Amino acid sequence: MLHLVEIMLMLPISSAECERAFSAQKRIKSDTRSYLSVERLSDLMLISAEGPEMEEFIPDEVLECGWPTRRGD
Repeated sequence: MLHLVEIMLMLPISSAECERAFSAQKRIKSDTRSYLSVERLSDLMLISAEGPEMEEFIPDEVLECGWPTRRGD
């Protein structure tokens, strides 16, 4: 009985977090961007969920870190 209670305490109360993740994926991976790699899609979803608000985002800091270039450039 105690084991069953422990399992129940680990279950999420709602599915809101999961639903937000699927909504973010739908926004990010549209028909025009359907060929995103799994790694890129994962990174964009993480930024969407955990990143700064647009008002707080400072693009200069990102550009100083270096922007990946295509091979052969």
